[in-house]
Amino acid sequence: MKTLFLYLIAILSVFHHQTLLYENQKILFFFLENLLPSLFILCVLVQMIPLPHFSGTDRFFIKVFGFDTSTFLLIIKVILLGLPSGSYLVNTLVKSKQCTQKQASRIITCCAIPSISFMLMSLASLTSQIVSLSVFLIHLTSLLILLF
Repeated sequence: MKTLFLYLIAILSVFHHQTLLYENQKILFFFLENLLPSLFILCVLVQMIPLPHFSGTDRFFIKVFGFDTSTFLLIIKVILLGLPSGSYLVNTLVKSKQCTQKQASRIITCCAIPSISFMLMSLASLTSQIVSLSVFLIHLTSLLILLF
């Protein structure tokens, strides 16, 4: 049955090859025009944000959220990178002993949102810019509630 289904797909693709080529060109154009520039900005430039280690106390962040400024900058990086890349960044910090397992699980659990590039570029092409921005702001609000 599977073989028959595969033969049917192959025969239909031969008869409708122009439609397949057109759809593949549209997908490639979308990837090159929308997704690739957004990935460059967030995956390359966000990595340039430093993660300083301050010896002094950061009273505001410690009182409100329970972490210092370097952890706050790490959370900003994880939010900008998005879910898979941010988790990979936190995992590398745990492996290099710059972050404990408990801190890493809190950051990954609280900051598990899609990247802003996905929300504002990819989701906006499917719906509208206002809907994608409101969905991102809802994600950000829930993230702040979880960190609080």
